[in-house]
Amino acid sequence: MAADESKQPTSKRQAWEFVYQASAVAQAAERRAKHHGARLAWWEAERKKTEEELKKKGFEYRQRRYTGGEEIEIVGDPELAKRVADCKQKIRGHAEHRDSYAAWVRALKTVARRGKSRELTLTIDDVLFFGL
Repeated sequence: MAADESKQPTSKRQAWEFVYQASAVAQAAERRAKHHGARLAWWEAERKKTEEELKKKGFEYRQRRYTGGEEIEIVGDPELAKRVADCKQKIRGHAEHRDSYAAWVRALKTVARRGKSRELTLTIDDVLFFGL
C-alpha cells in the first residue's frame, strides 16, 4: 500500500463536514463541562466514603508460623484499597475533562460574542467530542 493510500478516508462519512453556530458548540461544551463536574463530585464523595470505610474496617493481623519462628502479616481490605485507587483515577480523569471543556466554553463564547452568525465547520470527531 502506498503512503498516499493510507491517508484516504475509509468512507465518505469521514470526510463530511458539519456547520454549527459557535454559540451552539459553546452550549454543548458547557453541558459536557457540567457533566464532568457532576461526575467529579460523585467520585470524590465515593472516594471519601470508601476511605472512611477502609479506616473503620482497620487492618487484619495474620500470624504465620514457619520452621524457626513466626511472622505477622498486616493485611488491609484489598477490594476497598482498589476502590480508593479507582476513585482517585476517575477523579483525575473527570477533572481533566471538566477543565478541558471549560476552556472550550471560554474560547467558543468569545467566538460567539464576535458575531452571532459565527459558524464553525466541524468534523465527525468534533461533533462527537462536543456531544452535538
